[in-house]
Amino acid sequence: MAVVHLDSYHFGRLVVDGRQIDSDVLVTPTGIEEHWRRREGHLLQIQDLGAVLADHPKRLIVGAGSASRMRPGPGLEEELVGRDVVTEVLPTAAAVDRINELIESGASDWAAALHLTC
Repeated sequence: MAVVHLDSYHFGRLVVDGRQIDSDVLVTPTGIEEHWRRREGHLLQIQDLGAVLADHPKRLIVGAGSASRMRPGPGLEEELVGRDVVTEVLPTAAAVDRINELIESGASDWAAALHLTC
């Protein structure tokens, strides 16, 4: 199912198209993967992104949490540049706003990884 709008974000909770989600998520224009987990908690690594990178997005929006505790691991951004993926790491509230901008502009070449808590 296509993602139409990220309605709201509050610590630990994301509402997408009227549906409440209480776990970290991977988001693409075509859907959401709930219960997303990273191998090392607050360290984001290339292996954590396999599901969204399979579609070859040109932009990856990383919602790093309300206090931006989740960070890209060593070499991740360079690996993504090598795959022609622009990475934007933002606090999750700002990442949600950015995703909505992309949706409203009709962009379809993006993916997002959102940490909903810290």
